[in-house]
Amino acid sequence: MNTFVIADTHFDHKDIILHCKRPWCVDNPAYDSNLPFDFRKNNPLMVTNEALEVHNQTLVDNWNKMVGKRDRVIIVGDFAFAHHEKWLTALNGKKIIIFGNHDNLPKEALTHFDEVYDFGCVKSIGTGLRNSNCKLIKEKVTFCHYAMRAWPGSWAGSASIHGHSHGRMPELDSILSFDIGVDIWGFIPVPWEAAQKKIDIKRLAIQSRLGGYEKQDGLPKGIYSPDPAQRVLDTREKNFEILRSIGVTIDSNSIARPSEHPKNLFIKNKKDIIAIVAEANTVNRNNTLYTKESLRRMADGKTFLWDEDLGRLSARFPSDVIEDHNAVVSMLRKRMSEVGIAMPINQKTINQINQEVHND
Repeated sequence: MNTFVIADTHFDHKDIILHCKRPWCVDNPAYDSNLPFDFRKNNPLMVTNEALEVHNQTLVDNWNKMVGKRDRVIIVGDFAFAHHEKWLTALNGKKIIIFGNHDNLPKEALTHFDEVYDFGCVKSIGTGLRNSNCKLIKEKVTFCHYAMRAWPGSWAGSASIHGHSHGRMPELDSILSFDIGVDIWGFIPVPWEAAQKKIDIKRLAIQSRLGGYEKQDGLPKGIYSPDPAQRVLDTREKNFEILRSIGVTIDSNSIARPSEHPKNLFIKNKKDIIAIVAEANTVNRNNTLYTKESLRRMADGKTFLWDEDLGRLSARFPSDVIEDHNAVVSMLRKRMSEVGIAMPINQKTINQINQEVHND
């Protein structure tokens, strides 16, 4: 079972297509530039009934190319404006909905959802990676239609995913939260692989700032345009980079086009192993004592992981790398050099890591 996330599809909603200037808008021949702007009566753009049908069908086609019958889709609000049952029966997968402000669903439509939440929910979603005990590592995420400044576990690095803002809200790199709405994700259900990658990027940016070491190249800088329309374009392009990295193509209309065999894109490496590198305030295997502060600086949220409660630094090694002494040493020393920590790495260290892995 694969997991997908989506928000703000707004099936059968002409106004949202116009409001967000989705690609299905057309020029309004009745527009008069000499008269005051009026959203419905004097707008340079309009949405025809035919364009609405194409909009709806594109969302359905993209959904069903991405999502299989047994997959699940978390809908973070504003699913449809009308004909809810029609769209629910047309779409693949097991559906979970978190209500948005436009979700006035009839009771009959609710029976088509596996789970229904009035405001928000917390889900633990598998990352595709496994720890040293070969147990699947899960990401605890809060889903709510509306963006929040704090949520369950936010203080401990848990993420939040929302909709509602259609990409207009500044995506601050100081908060582990982001918009999953279709307007900035190419009008597709977002594979969890892409959402997880977004979480990792933002978590790394936050840790880079709070950990006291220099921010890495390529991380978000937290500079956003004061123009909401430009913010949409900026955020959309960052998200498109993530989608392209997992093999989803984007056409000239900023619509993501899934392949005919999308599940081949989302095969995750389940052989990664997490092994302990060092523990704070403890004489480690290299007979060295490290403080929490020094080990915390090593963490990057992706390869090197810090557990504040246990005071422990771990590293994620591919199973084919863990057996290669030189490769492990290279990874560890490169990271130490980046953050300016002297940590002797010797064969005893590598042997201990290997022993822990094989014992597990």
